[in-house]
Amino acid sequence: MKLLREEKQLTQNMRGELIGEPVGNYQNYEYGDSNPYIEQLIQFAVELDTLVEYLTRGRENPTLYPHITVPFHERRKELRIKSGIQKELAKRIGSNESGIQKYEYGENRTRLNQLIQLADLFGVPTDDLVG
Repeated sequence: MKLLREEKQLTQNMRGELIGEPVGNYQNYEYGDSNPYIEQLIQFAVELDTLVEYLTRGRENPTLYPHITVPFHERRKELRIKSGIQKELAKRIGSNESGIQKYEYGENRTRLNQLIQLADLFGVPTDDLVG
């Protein structure tokens, strides 16, 4: 994130303002001391002209998803059903079935560490997972 921010000639203060958060929150994301929510990652990717996959794993595939097509919670549910691991998903990511339902209805927000776990579990790039 730092390299992309600097390429755009933005300061950390400017980035904090762009996402509507104090600069300290943005600094924590950039230094890896805190994990942003999925919605923030998507916003970062759009504003920095990159992919979520690049921000989360350092990998880039320009042929993937030029725009958001499916809300994250819907795509997550679709991949869970397709994978056939409906009952064991909660156990695998350290949640419970009620928590999984809340995520899939968009009531809970997912953080970066869970996004990466889910992408690995479903065998898809993070950009595919976020829709």
